[in-house]
Amino acid sequence: MAKRNRGRSSSFNADEEFGLGLMIGQPTGLTGKYYLGGSTAIDFGLANYYRYRYNYAFHLHADFLWHPVVLVDTSALQLPLHFGVGARILDHGNNAYFEDNTHLGVRVPVGLTIYLKNTPIDIFFEIAYILDFISDANHSFSDFNSNLGARYYF
Repeated sequence: MAKRNRGRSSSFNADEEFGLGLMIGQPTGLTGKYYLGGSTAIDFGLANYYRYRYNYAFHLHADFLWHPVVLVDTSALQLPLHFGVGARILDHGNNAYFEDNTHLGVRVPVGLTIYLKNTPIDIFFEIAYILDFISDANHSFSDFNSNLGARYYF
C-alpha cells in the first residue's frame, strides 16, 4: 500500500510542461496549462459560455497560477491546491437581458488538481470569481465560473 502524506507537504513541482484538454461546466471548451517551473503555471481557456443572461457567448481566459501546498502525496498522485489571478474576455450577442456586449474583467481561480505521476494526465476542479470592470454597457458585473476538466501533457 502506498504511503500517504496526510499533512501538507512542500510545494508542488510538476514533471510535465504543457497540457491540453477539455473542461466542462461554465464555461465548456478547450483548456491548456503551461508550467513555468517550480510551482507556478499559466493556464488558459477558450470556450463557449451559456447562461440565461447571455444565451451563448465566447469566453477566453488566462491565469497565472500558484500551487502553494500539496494536500495529498502518494507514489501514484499528488493533490495540489492552486490559486491565481488572470483576465477574462466574454463576448455575447443580443438577448432579453443584455444587448450585444463585450466584457473584460479580472478572474480569481481556486482549485484542486489530481496530478497523476505515472501518466501524462491531470484532472482538475476549479471555481473562479470574476469581476468585469469594462463592458460595452459601462457597468461592472461579477460572476462565478466552475469547471471540471482534464489535460493530456505532451
